[in-house]
Amino acid sequence: MIKQSINEVAIQSGQDRGEHGVRKKPGRPKKQKNPTKFVGFTQESVQGNYFRMPTIWMDVCASIDNLAELKVVQYVLRHTWGFKEYYSMKRIAIDEFVNRRKRRDGSRMDSGTGLSDKAVKEGLARAIEHGLLISAVDNRDRARIKKSYALKMQAEGNNNPV
Repeated sequence: MIKQSINEVAIQSGQDRGEHGVRKKPGRPKKQKNPTKFVGFTQESVQGNYFRMPTIWMDVCASIDNLAELKVVQYVLRHTWGFKEYYSMKRIAIDEFVNRRKRRDGSRMDSGTGLSDKAVKEGLARAIEHGLLISAVDNRDRARIKKSYALKMQAEGNNNPV
C-alpha cells in the first residue's frame, strides 16, 4: 500500500490544507511567500505618482473594522479616483481583486488586494451594506455576468447619494 501525504488526501477529499497539513481558514488574506519590508516613500512617488484624497477618508478608515472591506474599498478607490474617474463605475472582476487587474496586453497593472476569493466577496458585501460602495450588475449574458463598482458619492449641494 502506498502512503499518501496529508495534503494529497485533503485535496482528494475536497479539504483545503496548507503547509504541515493544517486546514486553511476560509476568507483569510493570502500570506506573502517572501514579504518585503517597506523601505519608505521617495520624493518622486510623493510628488508625481499620487491622487488627492479627502481628509474624511481617514475618519471612514477608522470606522471600518474588517480588513477585507478596507482593502476592496481602497482597490476601487485606486481604480476610480486614481484615474480621475470620480463619478463612473469601474468593472472589476473578483479575479482582478484577488490576482491584480490586467492591461489590454495581458500584463498586470497592480498588486491586487492579497485576499482570497471568499474574502473579496465578503469585503464587497460589507462595503456595499455599509454604504461605502455601490455596484451595478450586467447580467444580459447569464454566462458572463459583469459587476461594476464605484465609491458612493453625494450629489453636489445636497446630502443625497448619487
